[in-house]
Amino acid sequence: MKNILCVTLLLLSTSAFTQELTNYGVLYNNTTLENEIWVLYDDGTDERVASFAFNSGYWAPGNSFTDQDSGILWLKDSDGTYVTFNPATDTLTKSVPLGTQSYQSLFPTAYIDETIQTVTDTAGNVSTQVGTNQIIDSDGDTMISTETNADGDEEIHIGENSLVTVETDGVQQLWAEDASGNAIDINVKEGTNLLINGTNVASSIASNSNAIGMLDSRMDSLENLVQGYSEGLASSIAMSQFDLGQDGFSVGVGMGRYQNVTETAIGFGYGRELANGRRINFRMSSASDSSGLGFSMTF
Repeated sequence: MKNILCVTLLLLSTSAFTQELTNYGVLYNNTTLENEIWVLYDDGTDERVASFAFNSGYWAPGNSFTDQDSGILWLKDSDGTYVTFNPATDTLTKSVPLGTQSYQSLFPTAYIDETIQTVTDTAGNVSTQVGTNQIIDSDGDTMISTETNADGDEEIHIGENSLVTVETDGVQQLWAEDASGNAIDINVKEGTNLLINGTNVASSIASNSNAIGMLDSRMDSLENLVQGYSEGLASSIAMSQFDLGQDGFSVGVGMGRYQNVTETAIGFGYGRELANGRRINFRMSSASDSSGLGFSMTF
């Protein structure tokens, strides 16, 4: 006796239907004496897509599954073969073998491929296809692709004439190439500002250039004033004579001399490596009326 069986299998892959296909439903029709495959969409509607009879007259829902990479539904016939339904081609196939063994159960693997491709089916419906090495637009032009360079690093290319980015030794590199793979300039178009942390780079360069010019003039004047600060210079020399960058606590003593003035400095430091691999260092030094305090972190 044939019982009415109903199973719902979750589909994670992208389908070629206009609506988003979320589930399959399988039931037995007592009138036609056939099994039916229904698809359930994300808008709450459903649709019958196939009717058929199993070769043996029975099937094993517990050994049936959805290929989560391709979206193909596999229904286990009791004769050991499978009935498959491919939503991308709307094709039902019977008597499909799966391997050479009689498996007690199957556990399909699922993964998300690295890139996605836009495709159009024979009815003109645009969909997204998983499992390629590039993303293309409706005209067939490459939008995003991945390539492996000579060092084995995976580069991400944006556009036909590519904007390229790749992470190498912990640094994210960015450059541009033409269609032949030759490096080309990256130009920030007029009317668009290149910002770093919210700061206009072009304006900063201009401001810094002016500041550097003014600094050169001031340095000439400063050289004359430095002659009267022998004590301070001697203190600075003394404070620079010891290294407080070691791990743990450290103490240093130094002596400096400038224009017959001698100063002695003493300093304290502490350094360690954190659990996340970063390194911190704290240092403090003092000589006469001069003192210094510093903190650094290495990433």
